[in-house]
Amino acid sequence: MFQHPEPKEIFAEALPQLRTHVGFRKQVADAFARVRESQPQHVYRALLAGKAVPDEVWETIGDDVVRAFENHATTVLTLEWDSGSPLGGNGCSQVVALAGVHVCVSTDWEAEGPFDSVDDAVWRYESFSLPTSSADFSSRTLSTEALGALLESLDLEIEDLDGFTINGQPATRTKDGKIVTGEAAVAAANAARAAAEADDDEDGEDDEDDEEDEDDEDDEEDEDDEEDEDDDAGGGSEP
Repeated sequence: MFQHPEPKEIFAEALPQLRTHVGFRKQVADAFARVRESQPQHVYRALLAGKAVPDEVWETIGDDVVRAFENHATTVLTLEWDSGSPLGGNGCSQVVALAGVHVCVSTDWEAEGPFDSVDDAVWRYESFSLPTSSADFSSRTLSTEALGALLESLDLEIEDLDGFTINGQPATRTKDGKIVTGEAAVAAANAARAAAEADDDEDGEDDEDDEEDEDDEDDEEDEDDEEDEDDDAGGGSEP
């Protein structure tokens, strides 16, 4: 169950743009008519212009606006996740759009918007920026390549223990930060990343060996200095 958007906070300024959509405009017509009949003309005109109106106006039209948006909006991008825990931990976040107005909705997060584009929505909605278990990104309007490029350009933290998928295809981020999809590309990227991590481990061991050698040399030099000091002290006591 998605958490419904707050009508006034999300849709107030976007109303003029939303009303360019014929289906939306027809569905909210009765609600707007009630406002025109019950409010002064300047309030009604302000509502049509997306300007501030009294809260009682939104009490009149709010539910109708949300229903109209949800009925006519298109899902642009979906993120689903599943932690695999028997106690739960699965959920979904989406970017939905109507007449160029983008809104983020989620099972776990409060709805937010409006956003100018899907890029802007994904970038600013916190759900998309968190490391997510078994993440599955999908879109009916964006190709696998376009969706991968979007996620790559935003540099989101989407790696996790189980990997992730884009439009049903396995995906991963290469050691250079590029997102690749498909079993062969993912296998090659994983192998390259494993090899790089192995090289880093070897370099780390070499650095530790070098530090130990330097410590041994320092200890030997300290011992030699102490012996020289003892010899000097012994020579100075002779008549």
